[in-house]
Amino acid sequence: MPSTETGAIGVGMPAVLHLNAFAREITNAFGATPYLVGSAARGKTWRDVDIRLILPDDHFDRLFPEHTKPDRTDDLWSLLCAAIAELGRQRTNLPIDFQIQRATDANTLYPGIRHALGIAHHPRGYDTTPTPAGDTTAAGTLARAAQGIAALKNAGVPAASIGRRAPASGEEPTDVVGAITAPSPDETATGGGQL
Repeated sequence: MPSTETGAIGVGMPAVLHLNAFAREITNAFGATPYLVGSAARGKTWRDVDIRLILPDDHFDRLFPEHTKPDRTDDLWSLLCAAIAELGRQRTNLPIDFQIQRATDANTLYPGIRHALGIAHHPRGYDTTPTPAGDTTAAGTLARAAQGIAALKNAGVPAASIGRRAPASGEEPTDVVGAITAPSPDETATGGGQL
């Protein structure tokens, strides 16, 4: 019987949209791109959806100092993988099998198709891929948020609509990002504003 493997993502639409949105959350949290691997990465016949977050060795070793071999687990690694898998199942309605792997182990022991997830490109030309979270300090998080806001503004999104919560009946709009100020009338026309 001929193989049904296609080399294409097999979860279909709109599931792949939910999968990519979930992957962006993972990227934002860890500063690394998750991958779709296994049978769902190869075709339409799959039992579960294997997502692997492959971290640089030093990053993995800092997070999981007790996880010394790829065929062993430790409590933190197990709990974190199970919790993220369950969150993924809730976010995507897919049977997620999530694991975090050390890059050297993943590349040596688990060759095969890997589809990077969560990478988005906006049709207007600005990149919506999350900035890697190399700097996990509050200042780094704010800097990444400012970069995202600047990209939206550069793409012509009016500053008045960035970071605002929709008002309830009779309520004024509220800034959710405190660094944004209301634009002047000519800034609204050009999409400018102050960060």
